[in-house]
Amino acid sequence: MSDTLIENAHLKHCEEAGEPAWLLDRRRSAWERSQDMPIPRFEKTDIRRWRLERATPGQHPDLDTRGIAPRSAEASIVTLNGRAARRNVSEALISMGIVLTDLEEAVRTMPDRIRPYLFSKDGPNDNLLTMLHRTYANGGVVLIVPSGVEVKEPIEIVQGFAASDAYPHTLVVLEPMARATVVETLVSLDESPITLNAQMEAHVADGGFLRYAGIQKLSHQVSMFHPRIVHLAKDAEVEWIVVEAGSRRVVTNNETMLEGDGSRSQSFAVFLLDGKTEMEFQTSMFHGGRNSISDMDSKGVVKDSAKVAYTGFSSILRGAKGSETWQHEKTLMLSPDSRADLIPMLMIDDEDVAKAGHAAAAGQVDEGQLYYLMSRGIPEREALLLLVMGFLGTILDRIPVPEVREEIQKLAERKVKG
Repeated sequence: MSDTLIENAHLKHCEEAGEPAWLLDRRRSAWERSQDMPIPRFEKTDIRRWRLERATPGQHPDLDTRGIAPRSAEASIVTLNGRAARRNVSEALISMGIVLTDLEEAVRTMPDRIRPYLFSKDGPNDNLLTMLHRTYANGGVVLIVPSGVEVKEPIEIVQGFAASDAYPHTLVVLEPMARATVVETLVSLDESPITLNAQMEAHVADGGFLRYAGIQKLSHQVSMFHPRIVHLAKDAEVEWIVVEAGSRRVVTNNETMLEGDGSRSQSFAVFLLDGKTEMEFQTSMFHGGRNSISDMDSKGVVKDSAKVAYTGFSSILRGAKGSETWQHEKTLMLSPDSRADLIPMLMIDDEDVAKAGHAAAAGQVDEGQLYYLMSRGIPEREALLLLVMGFLGTILDRIPVPEVREEIQKLAERKVKG
């Protein structure tokens, strides 16, 4: 990377906008580190030709976002290219101390509350693109749930994108013993060929529980780099529900840092790909705490000439005694030109492990089953949808958020019949 006018202008703009010194220091440090970092490389996907590193944050477009309708009446926020367009938080949640706001306002009005978290920790997969994200992050959402507070209804974040590249950042903080469900949806508002470098980071303190559902259904004109990372303290838990059903080119890595003793991570992942989509999808569990537990259950449906490389990665570090991890990965290919590479990986660096294993399989639709359904008078696309929903059924039954299950069903129907 060269020291160009654009990068200098952006850092200068942040300084002129009055960002606090600690955040400017973190941006400058990230920019300096990016100079010597490579673009991430993967075994099956060469993303160098995607030129994700060339994305530059543009202007926030002035578009009507009324068509984006969150379901939640309790707490929701809608952003456009990272800037808040609409926000609703009930008086009951405000009285409980819940904070749901955009990143710019949080930096301006509560810097001391987000300073311990925002860009404060490095990740095991940091690279050029993650450092560029820290440098250019130009909007997003902040959610803080105070100690001991349980939010029973889902908190909804809907991020819309249009017109220009963007670097949105989502920061979720659950203080000790807090519990919350977050549903974050990424959608396109037009067909602009844009690049997104987005990130979600969550920090769950002792005894906290976060259920995070991330739904990506961007247009086929979008290229995106989108890591999500959750840090778990002692006895903290995260339940992931990740749905990838859009974009033209996607790199996503969903990482759990099981740092505290007794921490737990359960991951449900569904990808529904069609057209010419290329996706590098990773689910990673890093066990650092003793008696930490992780489990992955992933299923995908790939159609047309779409291609996916799915990697399940579990690492039990030295000292993480009594930990256990398990992976299940299955993909159904609906077209002869579609492709799925499943790569389960285990790295065990401690001799005292409770359990570790994996199972992975990919294959075509069973022609005998399809023929049987069609011979009973069911049209081919309807029969194919029945087989797809049967394939996804085992993971849908495990997802505890009805709205997300319904969304997956609608997306599957659109992909199969479209």
